[in-house]
Amino acid sequence: MGVQLAVARGATVVATASKAKHDLLRELGATPVACGSGLADRVRGIAPQGVHAAADLVGTDEAVDVSVELVSNRSRIATIASYERGNRAGIRLLGGVPGADPGTEIREAAAAHRKIAVGQR
Repeated sequence: MGVQLAVARGATVVATASKAKHDLLRELGATPVACGSGLADRVRGIAPQGVHAAADLVGTDEAVDVSVELVSNRSRIATIASYERGNRAGIRLLGGVPGADPGTEIREAAAAHRKIAVGQR
């Protein structure tokens, strides 16, 4: 769903996953890249212009480490799964743990947008 939302908003998405999931990522509009050793260099090869934001939706140390390495502004990195590691790295925590952004603002904005869209029918 993260890929679909980002693509719908006009983002160029580079998504990490096992090779078994690459076809699905392409169907969703992302450029897939294999996880594992050398990930940062593979992403740089796909996005030589740089990476402007990152979302850790899995919770691995690799996801946090590579995100911090590739995205210079830590406020543009978020995790929904690696709270302890994300907290130590100084990135944005999303979800229901203490200190995390629960997403209230995002949900309220989406609800307002939905009301407008429904009213336009």
